[in-house]
Amino acid sequence: SEDIVAGIPPEVVLIAGDAVGAMVFLPDGSLAVGTWGSSVEIFPAAAVFEGGVAAVTLAVAGEAFGYVVSLAVVGDWLCVGTGARTVQAYRLSTLPQNLSPAHSWSIGEVPHSLASRGLSLVVGAGHSVRIIDVVNGDHHAAGMPASVGAIARVGGGLAVGSGRQVFLFGSLSGEATDVLEIG
Repeated sequence: SEDIVAGIPPEVVLIAGDAVGAMVFLPDGSLAVGTWGSSVEIFPAAAVFEGGVAAVTLAVAGEAFGYVVSLAVVGDWLCVGTGARTVQAYRLSTLPQNLSPAHSWSIGEVPHSLASRGLSLVVGAGHSVRIIDVVNGDHHAAGMPASVGAIARVGGGLAVGSGRQVFLFGSLSGEATDVLEIG
């Protein structure tokens, strides 16, 4: 119940610089927090479990529409989806020395959901799913019947939430292997 939840204090409270829009754990145990203040704040593992402040802050390009809506880790890349309809990729191994994105891709729609698949980034934006190779930038898109609201890895495949349906793909190069009706 609400009373039970309200009666349990959090073990740690991390304070971000603005409203939180997305979060993802990094391979080293750090927590990346994307904010609506056009930034990604990275809290080291010690801060996550003991309290503390962000060790690295990335200023996300995009001016007033740079608010962070999605985050994903693809290999050595932290991928950031923004309200400026872009996805930016930061090289984790070069932080904190290099705070600039190594890549930036214009998506054309707000990338509300991101997921990793090998060294590819899966982007849900508008009525499509896009696959971007983070190393060479190659990408292709698959149309969906409604706006894509969420993407998740399921084993070696993907689940794509589009409208009131969830499409299960073994790979996005073929047809959906199953379609779940929600509601």
